[in-house]
Amino acid sequence: PLAVDNDFFQHEWRRLEPQRATLRAQVGMPADAVVILTIGRLLPWKGILDLVKAFSTLRDNEQVHLVIAGDGPQRAELEAFVAAEKLLRVHFVGFQNYTQVPTYYAMSDIFVLPSFREPWGCVVSEAMNFALPIVASRDGGAVGDLVEDGENGLLFDYGNVEQLAGHLKYLAATPEVRQKMGDKSAARVMNWNFDQGVEGFLAALE
Repeated sequence: PLAVDNDFFQHEWRRLEPQRATLRAQVGMPADAVVILTIGRLLPWKGILDLVKAFSTLRDNEQVHLVIAGDGPQRAELEAFVAAEKLLRVHFVGFQNYTQVPTYYAMSDIFVLPSFREPWGCVVSEAMNFALPIVASRDGGAVGDLVEDGENGLLFDYGNVEQLAGHLKYLAATPEVRQKMGDKSAARVMNWNFDQGVEGFLAALE
């Protein structure tokens, strides 16, 4: 199995969790916001425009915010759509390096990977270390191994904005479901670590 540095991300979660309100304030969000996060290169096949369109259906829920971490060729198009639709609670925070991304996982309630394809999608593993429920396209690389629909997240068909919007509305309205799914994410990712990865490579070579 492919893996991320679970120890690092879990340490960061323990360190940052008490600071959630402060971290949100730094981005311009209230302490009681429901924060949806996506992280990645801003490219068309990453599905970020679909995510923004889905988020636009929650425009009347002033508690819900969307954070987009990353940069890329599609950023101007995404910002133009947000401006045209007058979406007030979309936050573009730009590229974040490895040491900076824990801040955004720690302030969030839901992680979304809307990609059409991913070689793996390490962001899923990272988000699970922060006990986040995962909303993802069924085609998103690691999703097939790490996300069980209805257990630690919700899956949708790539390009189906209505389906994605429904998942976001449901999770935004049900904190108890987010908590339950997030706990299952944290438990599931425990076995996807560097030690297991080494054992997998050695078993394949043998």
